[in-house]
Amino acid sequence: MILGRSFVITGASGYLGTALAQALAARAGTLRLVSRSTPAALPRGAATIEAIVADLRTPAAWERVLEGVDTVFHLSAQTNLRWAEANVAADADANVAPMAALLAAAVTRPVRIVFASTATVVGLPEQARIDPSLPDRPVSVYDRHKREAEQMLQAAITPTLRGCSLRLANAYGYGAQSRNGERSVLNAMMRRALAGQPLTLYGDGQYVRDWIHVRDVVAAFVAAADAPDSALDGSSYLIGTGVGLSL
Repeated sequence: MILGRSFVITGASGYLGTALAQALAARAGTLRLVSRSTPAALPRGAATIEAIVADLRTPAAWERVLEGVDTVFHLSAQTNLRWAEANVAADADANVAPMAALLAAAVTRPVRIVFASTATVVGLPEQARIDPSLPDRPVSVYDRHKREAEQMLQAAITPTLRGCSLRLANAYGYGAQSRNGERSVLNAMMRRALAGQPLTLYGDGQYVRDWIHVRDVVAAFVAAADAPDSALDGSSYLIGTGVGLSL
Protein backbone atom coordinates (compact mmCIF):
# COMPACT_ATOMS: atom_id res chain seq x y z
CA MET A 1 0.00 0.00 0.00
CA ILE A 2 0.97 3.69 -0.01
CA LEU A 3 2.67 3.67 3.43
CA GLY A 4 6.45 3.59 3.47
CA ARG A 5 6.91 4.53 -0.18
CA SER A 6 8.91 7.31 -1.82
CA PHE A 7 7.17 10.12 -3.67
CA VAL A 8 7.98 13.21 -5.70
CA ILE A 9 5.54 16.09 -6.07
CA THR A 10 6.38 18.67 -8.73
CA GLY A 11 4.69 22.02 -8.44
CA ALA A 12 4.78 21.32 -4.71
CA SER A 13 4.32 24.96 -3.72
CA GLY A 14 1.19 25.37 -5.85
CA TYR A 15 -2.45 25.02 -4.87
CA LEU A 16 -2.84 21.29 -5.57
CA GLY A 17 0.76 20.45 -4.75
CA THR A 18 0.50 21.97 -1.29
CA ALA A 19 -2.69 20.05 -0.51
CA LEU A 20 -1.23 16.76 -1.76
CA ALA A 21 1.99 17.32 0.19
CA GLN A 22 0.03 17.86 3.40
CA ALA A 23 -1.84 14.60 2.89
CA LEU A 24 1.25 12.53 2.10
CA ALA A 25 3.32 14.10 4.88
CA ALA A 26 1.11 12.31 7.40
CA ARG A 27 2.15 8.90 6.04
CA ALA A 28 5.39 7.06 6.74
CA GLY A 29 7.74 7.21 3.77
CA THR A 30 9.86 9.67 1.80
CA LEU A 31 8.42 12.82 0.26
CA ARG A 32 10.44 14.99 -2.13
CA LEU A 33 8.87 18.36 -2.87
CA VAL A 34 10.03 20.03 -6.08
CA SER A 35 9.31 23.61 -7.09
CA ARG A 36 10.96 26.55 -8.84
CA SER A 37 11.58 28.42 -5.58
CA THR A 38 12.38 27.54 -1.98
CA PRO A 39 9.14 26.86 -0.06
CA ALA A 40 8.33 29.10 2.88
CA ALA A 41 7.72 26.07 5.09
CA LEU A 42 7.55 22.28 4.82
CA PRO A 43 4.56 20.23 5.96
CA ARG A 44 5.03 18.22 9.14
CA GLY A 45 4.22 14.58 9.64
CA ALA A 46 5.54 11.05 9.74
CA ALA A 47 7.21 11.29 6.32
CA THR A 48 10.85 12.18 5.73
CA ILE A 49 10.53 15.38 3.68
CA GLU A 50 13.04 17.02 1.35
CA ALA A 51 12.61 20.19 -0.70
CA ILE A 52 14.37 20.61 -4.06
CA VAL A 53 14.51 23.73 -6.22
CA ALA A 54 14.82 22.66 -9.85
CA ASP A 55 14.12 23.60 -13.45
CA LEU A 56 12.49 20.43 -14.77
CA ARG A 57 12.92 21.06 -18.47
CA THR A 58 16.06 18.90 -18.77
CA PRO A 59 16.63 15.16 -18.09
CA ALA A 60 19.68 16.08 -15.97
CA ALA A 61 17.46 17.93 -13.50
CA TRP A 62 15.18 14.90 -13.26
CA GLU A 63 18.07 12.54 -12.49
CA ARG A 64 18.44 14.00 -9.01
CA VAL A 65 14.70 14.32 -8.51
CA LEU A 66 14.03 10.68 -9.41
CA GLU A 67 16.81 9.09 -7.36
CA GLY A 68 15.31 6.44 -5.07
CA VAL A 69 11.72 7.40 -5.97
CA ASP A 70 8.93 5.02 -6.99
CA THR A 71 6.08 7.49 -7.72
CA VAL A 72 6.01 10.93 -9.33
CA PHE A 73 3.03 13.27 -9.03
CA HIS A 74 3.69 15.68 -11.91
CA LEU A 75 1.63 18.75 -11.06
CA SER A 76 4.02 21.49 -12.15
CA ALA A 77 2.44 23.63 -14.88
CA GLN A 78 1.79 27.07 -16.27
CA THR A 79 -1.99 27.51 -15.81
CA ASN A 80 -2.83 30.95 -17.20
CA LEU A 81 -4.94 30.31 -20.30
CA ARG A 82 -4.72 33.86 -21.66
CA TRP A 83 -0.96 33.91 -21.26
CA ALA A 84 -0.70 30.57 -23.07
CA GLU A 85 -2.60 31.94 -26.09
CA ALA A 86 -0.21 34.87 -26.31
CA ASN A 87 2.95 32.84 -25.65
CA VAL A 88 2.55 29.49 -27.41
CA ALA A 89 6.22 28.45 -27.48
CA ALA A 90 6.81 29.51 -23.88
CA ASP A 91 3.72 27.59 -22.75
CA ALA A 92 5.02 24.46 -24.49
CA ASP A 93 8.34 25.02 -22.73
CA ALA A 94 6.51 25.13 -19.39
CA ASN A 95 3.92 22.40 -19.91
CA VAL A 96 5.35 19.95 -22.46
CA ALA A 97 9.14 20.11 -22.09
CA PRO A 98 9.14 18.94 -18.44
CA MET A 99 7.16 15.82 -19.37
CA ALA A 100 9.59 15.03 -22.20
CA ALA A 101 12.52 15.44 -19.83
CA LEU A 102 10.85 13.33 -17.13
CA LEU A 103 10.23 10.47 -19.54
CA ALA A 104 13.78 10.63 -20.89
CA ALA A 105 15.16 10.34 -17.35
CA ALA A 106 12.64 7.70 -16.23
CA VAL A 107 12.86 5.34 -19.22
CA THR A 108 15.15 2.86 -17.44
CA ARG A 109 13.57 3.19 -13.99
CA PRO A 110 10.73 1.30 -12.32
CA VAL A 111 8.56 4.33 -11.62
CA ARG A 112 4.93 5.41 -11.59
CA ILE A 113 3.88 8.79 -12.99
CA VAL A 114 0.57 10.45 -12.17
CA PHE A 115 0.06 13.53 -14.34
CA ALA A 116 -2.28 16.43 -13.55
CA SER A 117 -4.23 17.18 -16.72
CA THR A 118 -7.55 18.92 -17.32
CA ALA A 119 -11.10 17.87 -18.22
CA THR A 120 -11.21 20.64 -20.83
CA VAL A 121 -9.06 18.70 -23.32
CA VAL A 122 -12.36 17.52 -24.80
CA GLY A 123 -12.91 21.06 -26.06
CA LEU A 124 -16.46 22.34 -26.48
CA PRO A 125 -18.73 19.30 -26.84
CA GLU A 126 -22.41 19.72 -27.65
CA GLN A 127 -23.49 17.86 -24.52
CA ALA A 128 -23.27 19.61 -21.15
CA ARG A 129 -21.97 16.62 -19.21
CA ILE A 130 -18.70 15.17 -20.45
CA ASP A 131 -17.73 11.51 -20.11
CA PRO A 132 -14.87 9.26 -21.27
CA SER A 133 -16.67 8.46 -24.54
CA LEU A 134 -16.11 11.97 -25.93
CA PRO A 135 -13.25 12.50 -28.40
CA ASP A 136 -10.48 14.93 -27.52
CA ARG A 137 -10.86 18.21 -29.40
CA PRO A 138 -8.85 20.79 -27.41
CA VAL A 139 -9.49 24.34 -28.55
CA SER A 140 -6.99 26.31 -26.45
CA VAL A 141 -3.19 26.29 -26.43
CA TYR A 142 -3.20 25.25 -22.78
CA ASP A 143 -5.48 22.27 -23.48
CA ARG A 144 -3.51 21.21 -26.54
CA HIS A 145 -0.30 21.15 -24.55
CA LYS A 146 -1.92 19.17 -21.73
CA ARG A 147 -3.12 16.63 -24.29
CA GLU A 148 0.35 16.48 -25.87
CA ALA A 149 1.90 15.69 -22.48
CA GLU A 150 -0.75 12.99 -21.93
CA GLN A 151 0.08 11.40 -25.26
CA MET A 152 3.80 11.44 -24.51
CA LEU A 153 3.21 9.63 -21.23
CA GLN A 154 0.94 7.08 -22.87
CA ALA A 155 3.55 6.36 -25.57
CA ALA A 156 6.30 5.86 -22.96
CA ILE A 157 4.52 3.14 -20.96
CA THR A 158 6.52 -0.06 -20.46
CA PRO A 159 6.19 -3.01 -18.07
CA THR A 160 8.19 -1.00 -15.52
CA LEU A 161 7.30 2.61 -16.36
CA ARG A 162 3.63 2.97 -15.51
CA GLY A 163 1.44 6.04 -15.47
CA CYS A 164 -1.87 7.77 -16.01
CA SER A 165 -3.32 11.24 -16.42
CA LEU A 166 -6.01 12.66 -14.17
CA ARG A 167 -8.25 15.10 -16.02
CA LEU A 168 -9.35 17.45 -13.29
CA ALA A 169 -12.59 19.38 -13.14
CA ASN A 170 -12.79 22.67 -11.21
CA ALA A 171 -11.05 22.25 -7.86
CA TYR A 172 -11.89 24.50 -4.93
CA GLY A 173 -11.39 24.56 -1.17
CA TYR A 174 -8.82 25.31 1.50
CA GLY A 175 -5.12 25.63 0.81
CA ALA A 176 -2.44 27.82 -0.73
CA GLN A 177 -3.71 30.47 -3.11
CA SER A 178 -2.94 29.79 -6.76
CA ARG A 179 -0.43 32.18 -8.34
CA ASN A 180 -2.87 32.43 -11.24
CA GLY A 181 -5.57 34.84 -10.10
CA GLU A 182 -7.94 33.48 -12.75
CA ARG A 183 -8.12 30.03 -11.15
CA SER A 184 -10.93 28.90 -8.82
CA VAL A 185 -13.54 31.62 -8.78
CA LEU A 186 -15.13 29.92 -5.76
CA ASN A 187 -11.98 30.41 -3.70
CA ALA A 188 -11.85 34.05 -4.81
CA MET A 189 -15.49 34.51 -3.77
CA MET A 190 -14.85 32.95 -0.36
CA ARG A 191 -11.89 35.29 0.21
CA ARG A 192 -14.04 38.28 -0.77
CA ALA A 193 -16.87 37.15 1.49
CA LEU A 194 -14.52 36.80 4.46
CA ALA A 195 -13.17 40.28 3.75
CA GLY A 196 -16.68 41.76 3.56
CA GLN A 197 -16.27 42.66 -0.10
CA PRO A 198 -19.01 42.49 -2.77
CA LEU A 199 -19.48 39.24 -4.71
CA THR A 200 -19.57 39.99 -8.43
CA LEU A 201 -20.17 37.65 -11.37
CA TYR A 202 -19.47 37.88 -15.05
CA GLY A 203 -22.76 37.98 -17.00
CA ASP A 204 -25.80 36.39 -15.39
CA GLY A 205 -23.87 33.76 -13.45
CA GLN A 206 -25.66 30.85 -15.13
CA TYR A 207 -22.47 29.18 -16.35
CA VAL A 208 -22.44 25.57 -15.14
CA ARG A 209 -19.30 23.92 -13.81
CA ASP A 210 -18.41 20.69 -12.03
CA TRP A 211 -16.89 21.82 -8.72
CA ILE A 212 -14.81 19.23 -6.87
CA HIS A 213 -13.27 19.85 -3.46
CA VAL A 214 -9.50 19.79 -3.30
CA ARG A 215 -9.55 17.00 -0.70
CA ASP A 216 -11.31 14.76 -3.26
CA VAL A 217 -8.75 15.68 -5.91
CA VAL A 218 -6.00 14.72 -3.46
CA ALA A 219 -7.79 11.43 -2.78
CA ALA A 220 -7.82 10.74 -6.53
CA PHE A 221 -4.07 11.26 -6.81
CA VAL A 222 -3.43 8.98 -3.83
CA ALA A 223 -5.74 6.32 -5.31
CA ALA A 224 -3.92 6.52 -8.65
CA ALA A 225 -0.55 6.04 -6.95
CA ASP A 226 -1.87 2.93 -5.22
CA ALA A 227 -3.69 1.51 -8.26
CA PRO A 228 -2.67 -1.81 -9.87
CA ASP A 229 -0.24 -1.69 -12.78
CA SER A 230 -3.05 -2.57 -15.18
CA ALA A 231 -4.76 0.76 -14.44
CA LEU A 232 -1.56 2.71 -15.04
CA ASP A 233 -1.37 1.93 -18.75
CA GLY A 234 -1.26 5.55 -19.91
CA SER A 235 -5.01 6.00 -19.64
CA SER A 236 -6.70 9.29 -18.78
CA TYR A 237 -9.31 9.44 -16.03
CA LEU A 238 -11.91 12.15 -15.44
CA ILE A 239 -11.88 13.49 -11.88
CA GLY A 240 -15.04 15.34 -10.90
CA THR A 241 -18.34 14.97 -9.11
CA GLY A 242 -20.48 14.45 -12.22
CA VAL A 243 -22.83 17.18 -10.99
CA GLY A 244 -23.04 20.61 -12.60
CA LEU A 245 -23.72 23.75 -10.56
CA SER A 246 -24.19 27.28 -11.83
CA LEU A 247 -21.98 30.06 -10.56
